[in-house]
Amino acid sequence: MKKLFIGLALLFSLALTGCGGTINTGNVGVRTSFGKVDPQEVHEGIYLALFSHVDEYTAKETSIELENLQPRARDNLTLKDLDATVYYKTNPSKIAEFVSTHSGQSAQLKGEHFYRAGYFLVQNIAKGQLSDEVSKLDSLTLHQNRQKLEDAVRVSVQAELDKDPSVRGTFEITRVVVRTVMTDPTIEDAIRQAVSAQKQLEAKEKQIEIAKKDAEIEKTRASGKAAANAALNQTLTKDYLQHEYNEALLACAQRAGCTMIVGSAGNTLLNVGK
Repeated sequence: MKKLFIGLALLFSLALTGCGGTINTGNVGVRTSFGKVDPQEVHEGIYLALFSHVDEYTAKETSIELENLQPRARDNLTLKDLDATVYYKTNPSKIAEFVSTHSGQSAQLKGEHFYRAGYFLVQNIAKGQLSDEVSKLDSLTLHQNRQKLEDAVRVSVQAELDKDPSVRGTFEITRVVVRTVMTDPTIEDAIRQAVSAQKQLEAKEKQIEIAKKDAEIEKTRASGKAAANAALNQTLTKDYLQHEYNEALLACAQRAGCTMIVGSAGNTLLNVGK
């Protein structure tokens, strides 16, 4: 027990004197001895560095800010401003290998004690792929296709990274967020006019549909009336009218106050008394 205590005390003493340090949870260390990178990562916890130097790298999800980009859209119009954030994770078991083969591609941002592996590599690829994907969309539709653009950039950046055998399996692009899409003011005005015109067109189309329905209703009504008149004309035959006339004469003959008037054209008018 005493030896264990002495050993721990020695480790802490070495750490305090600059001969060691601590790797935080979720990070790994990369040890460099006499200018050569050790292929084995230093895991979280206390480490010793008597004749070497250890840099701490994050293995957590990290982000890259892409700002003030001005890519050209498919309609050959340049955006005024496009800002995006690319999120990615690094395989902790491949960080040391990447650092040894890709010098200068990692970054330590201001105020951070750790490095972000592959920061500049992912940043450069993301810028290129973002411009490529924007060129496939019209500037007037970028606002409506933001999710489509984000998904396309995520897939294309991952595919571009995986093309390099020395990088494949090292980075995972987890998501892309397009924060700002600003077109030229003249384009913004064109968008508003296009939206207004579309709304007017939709209103006109709706009016046309209503007019068509009203016409169909009137046509149905007219057809119904015509059918009824045709049926009535078929019913009022000469024999039927003669029969009704005879019935009227009989009814008149049975009433004392019934008067029959014969017109000049031979038409007979009856006044059946009540």
